[in-house]
Amino acid sequence: MKQLDRFRGTLVGLAVGECLGAITEGMTQSAIRARFGVLRDLRGPAPVYAGEIANQARCLADSLAACGEYDPEDALQRLVAWSFSSQGVLAQDVTNRTLAKVATGMMWEHASSLTYWESGGKTTGIHVVGRCAPLALIYAQQPEQNIAATYSSARLTHYDRMWSWAAVILNLIISSLIAGNTIKDSLNLIVDHMEDYDVPVPVLERLSQLEATTYIHPSTMAFDALEAAIVCLLRTETASSTKSASSTKSAESAIVDAVNLGGASQATGAVCGALAGASYGLSRLPDRWWQRLEDVDAFVDLADRLCSLVGESS
Repeated sequence: MKQLDRFRGTLVGLAVGECLGAITEGMTQSAIRARFGVLRDLRGPAPVYAGEIANQARCLADSLAACGEYDPEDALQRLVAWSFSSQGVLAQDVTNRTLAKVATGMMWEHASSLTYWESGGKTTGIHVVGRCAPLALIYAQQPEQNIAATYSSARLTHYDRMWSWAAVILNLIISSLIAGNTIKDSLNLIVDHMEDYDVPVPVLERLSQLEATTYIHPSTMAFDALEAAIVCLLRTETASSTKSASSTKSAESAIVDAVNLGGASQATGAVCGALAGASYGLSRLPDRWWQRLEDVDAFVDLADRLCSLVGESS
């Protein structure tokens, strides 16, 4: 039951974290304090609709549940269909620009690289990292398949391999948390495991040095957002060692810290939500958040279907 709770927590946590982060997206920390004090709750009328990252993750989860494994072509076509839906509305970010090219018949490899060069070789990868989270569930017990599938899935829309590695690192952490490891132990395991891969050395050095006391700041770069989310979760582990901390508060406080950073808080909130959900499970995420989420049952159902697939393959 713990694994199922953590599967559910990963997908729902990603969705609610993104929704909370959308409220403070692009704001400075001083502006957030002036307007909200500390943002702790969803604003506006219910229901709250899942954001772009969660909907892309849902496309991937749908594909995994239908195919029983990662099928890049099936996943890509679901993403294209989403991009042309009222939810995708063909926003002019890297993901949607690449998917628009694929819709014309262009091979994804060409579409991804063309969008990259049209952007001057400068993309942030901020949305693609969280999108790949469902792969961490179906390959929770298969690290090599997790790495290969996640790397491939990110490359469907983002040519820069840096963002593929960011997605890989997130998914390896999620899988490790689902197995019951702490975030600190997960980081150590992943740094050791990834030394045999072509990951840029500074990336592994930065991961190995992350602590609860590490200074974090808002950024639109995927690795910075990933690091910020990790540090927010590290801080809950430190707090959990005190007698006054509770598990519910720990999961909640990680996401609250992440979305109150401002900047690219939508993506940071989504990533931290996935991490907190994987670590603590849906049962320890505040129900006042996820009960307001439209289609929360769909995310829970997908998590259940992916968990059943893992059970069948183990």
